[in-house]
Amino acid sequence: MLEIFGDEPRGEGEEPHREQQEQVEEHEDTVGPRERLDAEVVVHPDDPDREEARPVGEVRGPEVEELVSQGMGGRAMVDRELEDEQRGGDREDAVAEGLEPCRARLHGRIVADEADGHATVGVFETDARGTRRRMTNLRLAKQLSDLAEPLDEYADPVQEAVNAVPQPVRDVLDGVWLGNPLHPALTDIPLGAWTAALALDLVGSPAADEALAVGILGAVPTALTGLNDWGHLKDDARRIGTVHALLNSMALALNVASYVARRDGHRGLGRVLSGVAYAGTAFSAHLGGHLSFGLGVRVNRTAFESPRDRYAPVCDEKEIDDGELVGVELDGEAVVVSRSEKSGEVCAIAATCSHMGGPLADGKRDGDVVVCPWHGSRFDLCSGEVRGGPAVYPQPRYETRVRAGKVEIRIAKDSTA
Repeated sequence: MLEIFGDEPRGEGEEPHREQQEQVEEHEDTVGPRERLDAEVVVHPDDPDREEARPVGEVRGPEVEELVSQGMGGRAMVDRELEDEQRGGDREDAVAEGLEPCRARLHGRIVADEADGHATVGVFETDARGTRRRMTNLRLAKQLSDLAEPLDEYADPVQEAVNAVPQPVRDVLDGVWLGNPLHPALTDIPLGAWTAALALDLVGSPAADEALAVGILGAVPTALTGLNDWGHLKDDARRIGTVHALLNSMALALNVASYVARRDGHRGLGRVLSGVAYAGTAFSAHLGGHLSFGLGVRVNRTAFESPRDRYAPVCDEKEIDDGELVGVELDGEAVVVSRSEKSGEVCAIAATCSHMGGPLADGKRDGDVVVCPWHGSRFDLCSGEVRGGPAVYPQPRYETRVRAGKVEIRIAKDSTA
């Protein structure tokens, strides 16, 4: 069986066949950014649940080679034909057939198994006896999404109701006034209070009841802001969010029942109910983290833009004379350019909506305000400031000038980018 570890493929007790060598050499060709099928999945030593697919040419760098040489990281190459068969599915589901676990004791690794005629991959942890345990973060999230698919027919009308809430109310729930999403900040209240209640229960302190009550009270605004955020989600993110919400609702109901039982003198029952609730809350928090950091829900979509700080021509001045929103690019970053109706100056801001990446150049103008075509976020065309949610982060602003009939732009010195 072919085993890939470090730079060279090695057989078990024998040199690899010529055919295997050719296959590996084919995979080792450097690939372009769009050729994601020729990628390697890299497992990081600090977090066995974290893996990322990178081009083969890029991944053979000193940092990964050092991890591999120290026996602290593993990798497996993606097989183009296999991923094609599986319709370009999860990156962790498309790995060259025939791979076996490396013998070195790694903190985490990618391993291919034979199952139903296909090779599947997971992240495993090996103990001293050679047994292995699957790390299922990404796979479990996908499975939960698939399980929640039948709930779509009920989620649609709920989302319609949420999106029908007046925009000023939604701006408060979004955290436009705060300049950051409100829901993640509020989650600390119930999680912290219920963690305190669990700890106090373990030491037999009656103060656990008060901590439980604080968590219950804090869970209400937390749930409302979370429901508001969920109103914009689609597909897998919406389904995982649905499971997240159901688990939190169950935990809240159990904690209320626990509080009532405690007040009635049934402390033992109360502890059991709140303990079960805490387990559900902890798993739900894990899903919430996956939504934020795995799927990018409510992250600033312009955070990593870094265009040049020198002027460059991007369009003709006559293109913006009619007040049209003109989409241009500067160093690969999307920018929307237009002329202010109030001052007549040429204005430019990042064209990728900071909320969920909508194309502002395809949006509408409302005076000197740009309205995102996806979720209706509103931004000042000249300053990039948020004028209406659900976005909470301003758009990076560009300085402009006109030279010889050409509009030139550069990132503003005081920009958020």
